Amino acid sequence: MKSVLLFIFAFGLTTMAQAACKCGENCKCGGEEKCACGKTVNTEEPAEAGHPLRGVVTRKLEDRKLVLVKHEEIPGFMRAMTMAFSVPEKDWPLLEPGVHLTATLHGGRGDWRLSGITLTDENYQPRSEDKKKVTTP
Repeated sequence: MKSVLLFIFAFGLTTMAQAACKCGENCKCGGEEKCACGKTVNTEEPAEAGHPLRGVVTRKLEDRKLVLVKHEEIPGFMRAMTMAFSVPEKDWPLLEPGVHLTATLHGGRGDWRLSGITLTDENYQPRSEDKKKVTTP
């Protein structure tokens, strides 16, 4: 019985490795970056476009390095709510409670993060005194 299970497990791993190749041929490359059939395997995931977000920082969770942001509705994607986001390390010191921002929202399933953060006034216009602190995506 153990040998049958071992065979099924090994066959499953081989099948998954061949599927990872994405070259359309049964070349047994095992998903290596350079396939045995001579084709290059696409090892990078497609870039995630993200969603524009506007909101205000309500709290910093220092122990988890997360920022709570009360954000507006993201039409067609998410209703308005308060959520925890990870942010780039360089932006961490700038994001204090009460700070308004615009950003790009990425992720899902509990792994939400912000990039391209711009500090703004209450009308979501970039704050002139912070233009040097604005991050890029």
